[in-house]
Amino acid sequence: MMGIEHVIELKKVERHYEQVSRKLTILNDANLSLKPGQMVALAAPSKGKIGPLR
Repeated sequence: MMGIEHVIELKKVERHYEQVSRKLTILNDANLSLKPGQMVALAAPSKGKIGPLR
């Protein structure tokens, strides 16, 4: 019987924001693998605002 290797697996994730005159890269070719029972928290500097990760 084969077990579950990964519950969540992300590969080559990219996230960019367009600003007036440039493109701001937040994630570039990021990878993430979570196995059963593992937890992860994402944190970043904030200016007092809370928003969803799109």
